[in-house]
Amino acid sequence: MLPAWLLGAAGMIVICLGSYALTLWRIKHNRVPVSDALRHEIAALARGIGLRRVPRVWMSSVVRSPAVTGLWRPVLLPVGFDESLTAQEARLVLRHELTHLKRGDLPLNALLCLLLALHWFDPLLWLAFFKVRLDREAACDAQVLDREPQAERVAYGHTLLRVET
Repeated sequence: MLPAWLLGAAGMIVICLGSYALTLWRIKHNRVPVSDALRHEIAALARGIGLRRVPRVWMSSVVRSPAVTGLWRPVLLPVGFDESLTAQEARLVLRHELTHLKRGDLPLNALLCLLLALHWFDPLLWLAFFKVRLDREAACDAQVLDREPQAERVAYGHTLLRVET
């Protein structure tokens, strides 16, 4: 029984780390330069929500929608992000992604992945993992919209639909 559990846990860790490393490698090798204006906007938004450090920003053709990843805080953006959205839409999306960093979602995600690897055989933990992800997204959305007027809330909803399609 113990060898089977160890094999499963080790396999999960290898698969997860390998998949993550391969994805980051693909993103890194397909990066395009990020405009200074976008870097300054992200820096201003990061300071505005209270982040101590401005995250690295990678724009890549491999990225399909804005995201944050890893423990070293890169923000991943699809190519043309700053051209496909209005300034208001881009600001809302970036605030959402930076809110993940402010809330500590990335270290929590790493811990959950480790727990999932150790308890790979438990379907309830898999379900909980995916529910926690949905809850984190909803919490970030709520924080972004916390002090926004109704018109901005509607614009954010439309923006989320545009970014995810």
